Amino acid sequence: MRSPSQRIRPAMHRHSRSSSDAAPDAGGGAWFEAAPAAEPSPESAVGGAGSLRAEAEALTQSALEVYEQQKSAGRLRISSDSKWLDTVLRSGTTSDRVAAMTVLVQEAPLHNAASLTSLLALATKKGNRDARTMACEALRDLFVQNLLPGRQLRFLREQPLSALPPLADAAARSRALRYWRFEDFLKGTYVEFLAVLERDLQDSVATFKLKAMHTAADLLTAKPEQEQLLLSLLVNKLGDADRKVCSRALHLLQQLVLAHGAMKQVVAQNVKASIFANVCSDRSRYYAILFLSSLQLQRPGQDGNGGDAELACELIEAYFELFQLTATTANSSSTMGVQSRIMSAVLTGVNRAFPFAKSRLDTTTV
Repeated sequence: MRSPSQRIRPAMHRHSRSSSDAAPDAGGGAWFEAAPAAEPSPESAVGGAGSLRAEAEALTQSALEVYEQQKSAGRLRISSDSKWLDTVLRSGTTSDRVAAMTVLVQEAPLHNAASLTSLLALATKKGNRDARTMACEALRDLFVQNLLPGRQLRFLREQPLSALPPLADAAARSRALRYWRFEDFLKGTYVEFLAVLERDLQDSVATFKLKAMHTAADLLTAKPEQEQLLLSLLVNKLGDADRKVCSRALHLLQQLVLAHGAMKQVVAQNVKASIFANVCSDRSRYYAILFLSSLQLQRPGQDGNGGDAELACELIEAYFELFQLTATTANSSSTMGVQSRIMSAVLTGVNRAFPFAKSRLDTTTV
């Protein structure tokens, strides 16, 4: 299994509204397009970030004050009605407040981090599930459509600190630090949001577990940020106590692989690893095998790739290991039905994988 910091698919590129028409530092929903170009470097993580964080915070606060003054004076070209938004935020219904906070973040992400924090707080708050759901849906849409770039986010310490403009170039230095500070904030906020999804995936009500699963799948399908964690959350739901949740997790993983063929092997490896985990139940193994046996394998030359012979071999090895494991534990009448289905799914998987693996299998393996 790859570490969370590794990419498990190629970067995705999405087109967002240009920032050229937006307020200074607003980003117009595409803050990362206006951010200074910078690539992380090995020396980035070796000290330096701590002394720059306070400077970045001060610069951000100063820019926010200027932004609010310009907005109050009507000198910014923004599409929303500022007075209406202020009224809604003070006295509107929950749905209206969620909509208003969403608009604010879309209009000027760097200057409305507080609205993003408020949405996260609403999603985290216990009690009103409907309010939590609205907040989670708003956050999902913002992250997918406006906030997450087609690469992984970086903490401030991961930025190329050695390339920071000097104090003499105050404007460029301020701009770089403010964008880096926002990216650092955004990465931390996203991690907190995924913790909310992880909590909701354990909800006692299946409806809310299903909504959280769909949100996780949408995020994983759209963007590379925290993809290993999101994948693990979905794979774990193959063993949920509710059969409907298991079936939905199976379907979402199948749709993920169809949308991103390059992720097929790493998703299969994660599912395969779950099969042999000590805490894995027979039901979880059954749905995992159903997923593996449903993979659309390719021979060399299809779509210009080298084929899936290696993956097919890995699948066959897993099938035989599971066959032996199931055969040695088939001693409980209460689980005989599930184990019988597992055996059937294993045989189906072997039959589907063998034509793609036979060129790589030697006689002893067969």
